[in-house]
Amino acid sequence: MLAENCSKKLRGILKNLILAINIILFFKLSAIIINIPGDFPTISEGIANSQSHDTLLVAEGEYYENFSIPHPLSIIGNGSDQTIITGIYFTNPTTSVQADSVNLIDLNISGIDSYDWMMEPAAIGIEIQNSSSFLLTSCEVFGGDGISGEWASDGADAFHITNSSNIILSNSFINGGEGDYGYSSGGNGGDGLVINLSVEFTIINCIINAGSGGDGLNPIGSLGGYGGDGVKMNHSSNILLSSCSITGGFGEFGDFPGSGGNGIKLFNTNDVQADSISTSGGGSYASGGDGLRAINNSYITVNNSILEGGNGNPSGSPYYSDSTSTIIINTNINNNIIPFNQELTLNQNFPNPFNPTTTILFSIPEESKVDLLVYNIKGQKVRVFTFPNQSSHKATTWQAGLGTSEYSVVWNGKDSNNKSVASGIYFYQLKVNGKTEAVKKCLLLK
Repeated sequence: MLAENCSKKLRGILKNLILAINIILFFKLSAIIINIPGDFPTISEGIANSQSHDTLLVAEGEYYENFSIPHPLSIIGNGSDQTIITGIYFTNPTTSVQADSVNLIDLNISGIDSYDWMMEPAAIGIEIQNSSSFLLTSCEVFGGDGISGEWASDGADAFHITNSSNIILSNSFINGGEGDYGYSSGGNGGDGLVINLSVEFTIINCIINAGSGGDGLNPIGSLGGYGGDGVKMNHSSNILLSSCSITGGFGEFGDFPGSGGNGIKLFNTNDVQADSISTSGGGSYASGGDGLRAINNSYITVNNSILEGGNGNPSGSPYYSDSTSTIIINTNINNNIIPFNQELTLNQNFPNPFNPTTTILFSIPEESKVDLLVYNIKGQKVRVFTFPNQSSHKATTWQAGLGTSEYSVVWNGKDSNNKSVASGIYFYQLKVNGKTEAVKKCLLLK
């Protein structure tokens, strides 16, 4: 029943996320591919000379610039090494999005580090405002770090999203900026992901960390920096977190130490579902952060997840809700949190994108009934692989001595009726003994 509810929730959230089809249209219709630096030397110039639904292929290397995206566009890192983009302005995010149907793929984006705690603060990596249908996948996003001084500057938040809808974040690493040490006051850590006034989110297979605070060095009266929150949601709704690891920042030492940040903090946010996640509060010399904190009329359901409070004096709680909020924990009768099975993994398919076949590897700790289900972007089931016994699909021993083995499935891009499926985004879901364990995304390009 739980697996069925999870599947319904996933379909309900994904049914309106048609943005991924734009990727296919970019390649199949009349949109132009612009090469950076081949056609234009900078990303900003490429955007200025692009039209709606064009694609910028940005070669591997380092780029120092800030840019805004004013119309539907894909920006894709291209090469065997990273495409690294670092901002150069202190008051602006490195990447600003105020358009619908924007896709960012295979990029490393960082806000500029602080040079001065008052005049040159650290900057945000990505900011999205008033956007619908946004995709971020296979990216790394960083907030700028603070700088030391009498009063150290704060680390910046990594990713801000405001007044937006139909958002997918997948297979990405997001990290808030670090606060630096100061003689009178350490800088505070930046938040990882901040969601304001937004709806219809899917966050899958991401690692999201907050920045830690900096030390206050003066033994008399100094303030330690506070840790940031891993994910902060304000006045938002209809959000799915699946197969994510989320951590609050560490609160640092001072005469008055800073508190640890929360793993996830909800404020007036409802209809949130968390499946197979790990969230922990940041530790501190003062009070540790909560793994999950829901306040001011918030509502969240948590399934098959680890929730841990940060160590401190006192330590944070695995989860906390005020009298106006509700946290539903679907676990055993003692209300203990079910820990992750660290020996079970679902790997990213390869190749990806693919045409017409792709290989999916998964590992399980013991012989079990395993189902691998493939869904299209509308949440419709297109293919089911069922393995009562995995011995015929065993690929290689993965962890010798632990009883954990790796298995291989080849999907040929056909549905259960042996008909070829259309190009597009697909999700594959691993279920073990009827319980959903992990979900990942793949892209079929013909």
